[in-house]
Amino acid sequence: MCGRFSLDRKAEAVQERFKVKISPELSHSLPLFNIAPGQNAACIIGDELKLLEWGLAGKGVDGKSRSMINARSETLLEKWPFKTLADNRCLVIASGFFEWKTYGKIKIPFMHQLADHDLFAMAGLYEKEPGSDLLRFTVLTKPPGPQSARFHDRMPLILNQEEEKKWLEKPKISPSDLREWAESKEPDLHIFSVSPRLNKSFENDPALLKPEPFTVAEQLSLF
Repeated sequence: MCGRFSLDRKAEAVQERFKVKISPELSHSLPLFNIAPGQNAACIIGDELKLLEWGLAGKGVDGKSRSMINARSETLLEKWPFKTLADNRCLVIASGFFEWKTYGKIKIPFMHQLADHDLFAMAGLYEKEPGSDLLRFTVLTKPPGPQSARFHDRMPLILNQEEEKKWLEKPKISPSDLREWAESKEPDLHIFSVSPRLNKSFENDPALLKPEPFTVAEQLSLF
């Protein structure tokens, strides 16, 4: 899955990499170092960078509200509500995503970046709140490659630059397209442990993303 990610660049860097329009308001909203469900993130719709809220609105079988933060790419065209949003495609912009390893009661976050530290785009879907301008998004996931499989049985669907264009511009996405992306090679990743402060979703500063080596003994000494 993808339950936390970061965008550690200013809006102008995103504009340069993806050649998109940005509003004056959004240019003051980045970077975002610790993006959690329910928070805003930078997404590209068409040729414009916008802030969208992470998590589609929905209800479970018990009638309680749910925030659908991820969608399986393999079954996207089969399951509600994702199949109804298949044409509402966006790019979710990130500089890294996080997964955790648990040692006893201790959860250590690990940053996953591209090996060249470039920005990247995760495939996403969005919805519009009825009677409102609010837009929400979900991140597509796929089976992990050998690097990320050490941390979780899912990973975000990261698109290369050719796929980014296809994802936004192709009129219809087919099951074969999704199968091809789900089976695509994992990008070369740089993975390292970071501060456990990142576990708190309200923390948001650049120090969260610095490598922080640890040993289990050291972490146990904090409790």
